[in-house]
Order: sequence, then C-alpha cells, then structure tokens
Amino acid sequence: MSPIKAFFFTAVPVLTACAAVTPNENADQVSIVKPEHVAECTKITTTNVGVTDKVGVYNRSDEAVENDLITLGKNRATETGGDTIVVKEPMKDGKMSFDIYKCSQ
Repeated sequence: MSPIKAFFFTAVPVLTACAAVTPNENADQVSIVKPEHVAECTKITTTNVGVTDKVGVYNRSDEAVENDLITLGKNRATETGGDTIVVKEPMKDGKMSFDIYKCSQ
C-alpha cells in the first residue's frame, strides 16, 4: 500500500471521530430560542462550550462547528435541568456561550 493510501485509511476515521459530538439522552427535547422567548422562564446558568474548528491544516465548516456547539449547549442543559437554551455570545474560534433556562413546569 502506498504511503498516501495508508495516510487516508488512518487519517480519515480519526478526523471524523474528532469532530463528532453525540447528543445526550433528551437533548433533542431542548429548545434553542431567542432571548424574548424566555421572559417567563427561570434562568439556571450560563455555559461556555468549545469544539475543534480546525483539524491539522483543515478548517471545519462553520455549519458543522455551530451544530456541534449547539449540541454541547443542549447536552449541558439536560445535565443542569434546563429545557431551553439562548445564544449568549455567537460562535467565535470554535467557542460559543449559552444561557440555560427551565421553561416548562
């Protein structure tokens, strides 16, 4: 096997594994809303999350990075008893901040 083929057989699975963020159980039930939709909710906490936005010399797509950050925000909400997240600070350098709220009774 050529060195190039060997690199791709080993590097591609590693790159894919590094980028994957798995949702927690019930993360799909966490809503992401705008700040005006949480007026009647109870704020639980703020969370700062981050993922790799660059693997080696390759930049990950903004969409993929943002999706992973939202998944991490939703995961944190499930861990803290929240059911709603609001973007506090937009994505920058693979990082994002969310406020976590409890909106349902």
